[in-house]
Amino acid sequence: KYLKNNLDNTMKILSIASGRCINELQFIFNKYNITCSDLNIPKSHKHAKKIFGEFDYQELNILKSPSGEKYNCIIALSLIYSFSEENFKTFFDNINKSLDMNGELILESSSSENNILTFLYDQFYLKYETFIISKIFNLFGKTNSVASRHHGYKFKDKEIVKIAKSNGFELIEIKKKDYMTEILRSKI
Repeated sequence: KYLKNNLDNTMKILSIASGRCINELQFIFNKYNITCSDLNIPKSHKHAKKIFGEFDYQELNILKSPSGEKYNCIIALSLIYSFSEENFKTFFDNINKSLDMNGELILESSSSENNILTFLYDQFYLKYETFIISKIFNLFGKTNSVASRHHGYKFKDKEIVKIAKSNGFELIEIKKKDYMTEILRSKI
């Protein structure tokens, strides 16, 4: 809904880390000028063109270099959780170099903000929940194992804004909607 309200078909748009272009294909079908990008062009691109018509897809590692072209708008959805603070600075620098002078960046963080509630949830609730589930499995004689993996980085809104400002961006709007992704990490 946010993209529908903030993109128009006169814009030249670059999507960063598009994957299979799931979000972008609805706009491509409606003749928006969107170039998808990712580290590699997926095999599905060839099949998507048969259904949705011709659209550009380029290999781009935004942490290595800016795009070779300038865009009115760049969208980055569900990406920045994988960036360290240093990566984040490089990301904003290369995005800035890829935008027209008054271009816009639509950035979706893909997780809830780092605050006291998410800290308690991550560091305490989920750890104890995992321990309890493991003990319940043991009671019923089921073998289980616990795997620890990195779920990404979280930044406070003010940290994102500060890093963006240091790379020439001005905050226009913040919309908050998705806390379910965070809550759904729970198994109970």
